[in-house]
Amino acid sequence: MSSTKHTGELITANLYQLEKGMNKAKVVDYYAENCPEVEILDVRLTPQQNAQKYFKQYAKAKTAEEVLTQQIEAGHSRAGLSGKCPRCSQRSRKRA
Repeated sequence: MSSTKHTGELITANLYQLEKGMNKAKVVDYYAENCPEVEILDVRLTPQQNAQKYFKQYAKAKTAEEVLTQQIEAGHSRAGLSGKCPRCSQRSRKRA
């Protein structure tokens, strides 16, 4: 999920070297050891529009994760499993 945000940030940080119609670009990523190639989603869009598209995907995924987490918690509380669900406790241990 955060990789979409990161890609949007890379495109935004390198707008000066990107042009409409490019489908790939080699950009400087100070968080990676090498300079990765970034695949831009849509060659019909400007680099700014492509970055916005990545940010929109990130925001949508983040919102979906929050809503789904709330729905799962609500389901657990209705079922009397609040904090006791073995499947969810396994997932939370994997994240930690």
